[in-house]
Amino acid sequence: MLKVLLEIITKVYPFISPMVLLEGTPYKPIWLQNETRRRKNRYLVGLGLAVPVFVLHYLLLEYRIEAKPPWFWFSFRIGFAGIFLVVLATFKYTRFFITSTFFAMYALTLFQAMGCNYDVNAPIFFVPLIPVIFIMLDGSFTVIPSIMITSLFSISASQVLYDRFERIPNDESVFWSVFVVGLFFVLQNSPGKKAAISTFLAREEKSKLDAEKVRLEQSMHGTLRGFTSREQYARLTEAMKTMSVDLAVDSILRIFPRPVFGFYSDIRDFTGHFKENSLRDNRPLLEHSKKLLTIFSNNRGHPRVVGDLVFSYHDLDDQEKSFLLTLKGVSESWKFIDNFNRLNESKINRGLIISFGESLVGNVGGHQFSREISAFGSSINLLSRIDSVVKNLPSDLHKGHVVFSKDVVPWFEKYKIGPIKIISLKDYDVVIRNYEELEDLFAVDVKEIEGFLETIEI
Repeated sequence: MLKVLLEIITKVYPFISPMVLLEGTPYKPIWLQNETRRRKNRYLVGLGLAVPVFVLHYLLLEYRIEAKPPWFWFSFRIGFAGIFLVVLATFKYTRFFITSTFFAMYALTLFQAMGCNYDVNAPIFFVPLIPVIFIMLDGSFTVIPSIMITSLFSISASQVLYDRFERIPNDESVFWSVFVVGLFFVLQNSPGKKAAISTFLAREEKSKLDAEKVRLEQSMHGTLRGFTSREQYARLTEAMKTMSVDLAVDSILRIFPRPVFGFYSDIRDFTGHFKENSLRDNRPLLEHSKKLLTIFSNNRGHPRVVGDLVFSYHDLDDQEKSFLLTLKGVSESWKFIDNFNRLNESKINRGLIISFGESLVGNVGGHQFSREISAFGSSINLLSRIDSVVKNLPSDLHKGHVVFSKDVVPWFEKYKIGPIKIISLKDYDVVIRNYEELEDLFAVDVKEIEGFLETIEI
């Protein structure tokens, strides 16, 4: 029985006192602040309209019919127009505007009752309607305050109307009937209040969830930018428009075979540079690698830097575009290297190697952590093998050139970029480890690539 009673109280109490819904929530101050602003605006409109209404009522009615006693009606109508103006003025300078409005409306109820005593033809039902108008104007009173205000105003007015009730008994019935109807009317405001607070809470919770979602998305985007290339991040962003983050990551970064153009470049005698110079003097070497990373990132590659080594690959669906963007990265890298050597005392020589072939690309690390985006395959492994051979060949064979294997030759021939220099490994008695079947390497002067790129738009 007690459990049933508690359930009834739990369900009914929010209708009696809707503010209980806000208790224990962080939104109560926000609601109170907004409610105060709304109340003030309602009072400003209601009392602002009452001022001209009272003045016109006196001029067009009591003054014209010479209502008795004239001093009372003048004091009542014009006086309350002045009182309302004073109350409106207090809105700007005090936060007790509800209190000042309460006393003004209470006094209005009593004066309206006095007017009904003086004029037996004055409608009695206006008196109990004043507290109803006040409560509806406020719009924020709950059940108990509404009952108390309506009762206080009406009981006080009934004492003023005692003489009239003695003379016209029927008016007392009208008075209390209007009181009951008005009380019932104002109590209908409480369910609406509960609904308004419930809607407010739901909206605030949604705003909180939306803000949290935005924060998580920003954090997630920051995380994705941290371990993916610019090109991969662009693909992920596009995929996330139609699927969840996890699905987008799985879809874009999963390991799968693709035709790939690889790029490999390291600084010749990097260890020697570090032995001969201080750490501070060697900082430009690291910045050197960082610049190449930026170049290939800007050209839709997937670059990585490990010390002096810069590795990147292009895996666009459009293989021709991948080839051209690889060449563009090579060209811009060589321009930077050449300019760097002209401006700095320490000269840096870098190998420029490219390859082409089917490779596995994607995330070879963890799913939730330690992600590692890279490419694997024979053509990718070949890059480092070529570099280890080339660095031991005479520099005039490859300096200022991009070196590649036979798989890349058809692409240079397709675009008529050359001449293509053939480097016979037999002539230098060297072989490429694990790729002994490769007898020749090929090289093209970077200036030839630069000239070609000037003639096309990628």
